[in-house]
Amino acid sequence: MSILNKMNTGKFIFIFYLLIGSALSICLFSAYTKRQNKSIVTDYDGNVYNTIKIGKQIWMVENLKVTHYRNGDQIKHITDSEEWRFDTLGAYSDYNNNASMSATYGRLYNKRVVSDKRNVCPKGWRIPTKDDWKILEDYLGGRFVAGGKLKEKGTGHWEDPNALADNSSGFTALPAGFRFVTGKFSDIGFSAYLWSSGATIHGQGFFRLHSFTGMSFNNPDYHEASGYSIRCIKE
Repeated sequence: MSILNKMNTGKFIFIFYLLIGSALSICLFSAYTKRQNKSIVTDYDGNVYNTIKIGKQIWMVENLKVTHYRNGDQIKHITDSEEWRFDTLGAYSDYNNNASMSATYGRLYNKRVVSDKRNVCPKGWRIPTKDDWKILEDYLGGRFVAGGKLKEKGTGHWEDPNALADNSSGFTALPAGFRFVTGKFSDIGFSAYLWSSGATIHGQGFFRLHSFTGMSFNNPDYHEASGYSIRCIKE
């Protein structure tokens, strides 16, 4: 009887350690997967951005804040509305000309910065094309559901209702608003406007998320002097 008890105890201990080992393996695999999907990248100014893998794409998790092109050339900083309207070289601004806003929301850039061959994204990264945005949209289930998976959830930054937002993609889109061609600012808390690459008279469209619905691509008659956010994608 004593021998039998010892055998049963041995089996119990074996099964216990087997379960512990399996659980540990699952945890380690999960941690490894998260490390594989997430990393960081640093821009010319030393700003550090988290990244996320969504499908086969790798995106920055924050909007760009850099004030220099990749080669070190300074991007023009414009606060004056008239100067913003007539700029021809490429410029950025902070929302409401308040630099503290950019720490959270990133900076707003006109289309000329986006089109500049000096590249505003860090080495190995680029401005997304409209096709890149479409791939992201399709991967997340299409226009009517993808927006909620991209937006930061809750109303800490987004105005109510921030419809369907759960940020299940990890993209963490924030409502940084935009700057009109006239130099006025609008939509902070309500909308995210993100540039796509491509050079035409009025730009090559942009990607928009807003608090009341999901997402949409737009090609309206806007001007290259509009100030929108930038999310870089890995080359």
